[in-house]
Amino acid sequence: METSQKMTKRAPPLQLFKAIVWLVVFTTVVITMVTLFTARLGTSRSMQVQRRAMPTYLFRQRSDFVEKDKFTSPNCTARTKLALTKTHKTGGTTLMQIFHRYAYLHNLSVVLPTVTHPGRMNLFYLHGLIPKNYLPPQSKAHGYDMLIYHTKYNQENYTKLLGKDAVFITILREPLSHLKSQFNFFNLAEKFKLTGPQPLFQFLQDPGMYDHGRTGSHGTKSPMSRDLGMSRTVLDDITNSIDTLRPGEPPNASVLATIETFIAKISKEMDLVMITDYYDESLVMLKRLMCWELRDILYFKMLSFSYETKTENIPPTLVENHRKWDIVDYHLYEHFNRTFWKRVKELGDDFRAETAHFKTVHFSVLKHCTIDNPLNKGVLVIPESRWNPSFTVTYEFCTLLKYGQLCYMSLLYDRNLRYTIRKKPNPGSKSRVVREYSPHCALCETLATDCTMCTKISQDCTLNEYITHLFLEKQLSHFDTSLSNNRRTINGQNQEEFRADG
Repeated sequence: METSQKMTKRAPPLQLFKAIVWLVVFTTVVITMVTLFTARLGTSRSMQVQRRAMPTYLFRQRSDFVEKDKFTSPNCTARTKLALTKTHKTGGTTLMQIFHRYAYLHNLSVVLPTVTHPGRMNLFYLHGLIPKNYLPPQSKAHGYDMLIYHTKYNQENYTKLLGKDAVFITILREPLSHLKSQFNFFNLAEKFKLTGPQPLFQFLQDPGMYDHGRTGSHGTKSPMSRDLGMSRTVLDDITNSIDTLRPGEPPNASVLATIETFIAKISKEMDLVMITDYYDESLVMLKRLMCWELRDILYFKMLSFSYETKTENIPPTLVENHRKWDIVDYHLYEHFNRTFWKRVKELGDDFRAETAHFKTVHFSVLKHCTIDNPLNKGVLVIPESRWNPSFTVTYEFCTLLKYGQLCYMSLLYDRNLRYTIRKKPNPGSKSRVVREYSPHCALCETLATDCTMCTKISQDCTLNEYITHLFLEKQLSHFDTSLSNNRRTINGQNQEEFRADG
C-alpha cells in the first residue's frame, strides 16, 4: 500500500517528461520545415536573378530553340569583283567552278579568252593577259567582274581590268601533296624518263638530275610561287644557291631574305589565301569575305583523281630533299597555313560551328544530286540556320553544280557574244544589226546556220546542261505550250485560255 502510494506520487513527473519530449520533437520538425521552405524560396529567387543574367534560350523548351537559330542577314553587300590567281593542281578548278556558277547566275562579266579550243583556260598564262587575248566585257560601262583562269599573278594587270575594289584570292597546297598530284596529272614519270617501280622515290633522290626544264606549272621547282609572280630568274638563282649547300647546311641569309620579301608582298596584296588541305574552312572564310550565301559555295570536286602515290608515305630523307628543292613553296605554304589558322582562331567558335554546319549541308546536297531517290521528288529543302536562310536544291541546281568547266566557258562565251555582237554592224548584210542567235542552235543547227557557238556548245555541254541553260536564260519557258496566246489552230483560230483574273 505504501509502495503504491509512492508510485502514484511519481507519475506526474513521468508524464511531464513525456510531454517535454514530444514538445522538443514537434519544435524540431517545425524548425526544419521552416528552414527548408526558406532555403527553397531563396533558391527560387536566386534562380530568377540568374535567369535575368543568363541567355534566355538556355531556359526555353525544345520548340523555342528555333528563335536562336533564325538567320539574320549580315550587315554587308555581296561583292562581285574578284580576281583568282588559279595556281595549278591545288583544287583551283573546283574553286573556278564555284565562281563560274556565281557569275553565270548573277549575269556577271568574266574575262574570257578569245579562243575556243579545249586548252583555252591557259591562254592568259601562256600568252599574257593582253587585250587581244580576251573578249570585251558584256557592258563597257560596268566593265569586268571576275578573272578566274590561269594567269601569272600581276597586281597591276589585275587592277587595270577589275578596278581597285576587286578582291584578290589564291589557293595553296601542302608542297609534297602538290608534287604527288603533279606527278599523276602531268605524267612526270614518263616526262623525266623514270622507269623504276617507285618513280616518285627515284625522282626525290635527286630532283635536279631529272627536272632540267624551266620553272612553271609543269615544273617541280616551286611552281606555286611561279604562278604567284616570282620571276624565273629569281627562282633559278635560289635553286642554284641551294644546290651548293652541304647536307644539313641552312640557306644563306640573302636567299631567306628574298623569300621573305616575296611572301610579304603576297601577304600584303592578297585578301584571302585559301588552303587546299582545309577546303571547307577556306570556303566558309571566302563566304564571309564576299558576303555570299551558303548555297553559293556548294561544290562538286573537279579534276580529282585516285592514284597510288596519293596516300604513299615518303621516307624522311626524301622529304628533306624535296624541302630543299622546293624551298620557296615550302616557306610560302607554311607561312600562309600559320596565318590561316591564326585567322580561324580569331573568328572563334561560331566559325567552327558554321564550318561543321556547311559540311553537313554539303554532304546532303551531294547525296541529293547524285542518288536518284524518288522520295525526295526532285527537291531537297535545306532548313534555316543562323548561317543561312532556308533554300531548296532542285535538280536544275544540281545540274548547275555539275556543269563541266568547258561547258560554263562556252555558255558564258555565247552570252557575251549575244550582249556584244548584236550591237555591231554585219559587214555582209545591209542590216545594221547581226541576226539574233536561235535559242535552239545546240539542239538543231539547221535552225540557225549563223550560230557560231553551236558546235562548241554541242561538244562542251550535255543536252541536259544546255536545256537547263535555255530555261535559265528564258529562251525556253514552261508556259510555252500549244495553249499559249501565240499558238493557233490549223484554221488560224486562237484557243480559249484560262485567265487567272476570271
